[in-house]
Amino acid sequence: MVSALTGWHLLILLVALLPLLLALVSIVRSPRLSTGYKVLWIVIVFVFPFLGPLVWFLFGRTMNPGPSTRA
Repeated sequence: MVSALTGWHLLILLVALLPLLLALVSIVRSPRLSTGYKVLWIVIVFVFPFLGPLVWFLFGRTMNPGPSTRA
């Protein structure tokens, strides 16, 4: 089965997985979110692998879950 993969199949797979991977990296590196919110977003992205990253990039990156603890 694996030997039947061509360059086009791998390209399509990469294009499908790229938003998922970029969303996960963006969530983990987000300084605005607490650990709990990060875990929640990661679960959402894994449960909804196509819709989750889209929702994260449209709404999640700009959300402010509460007052900042930074001075």
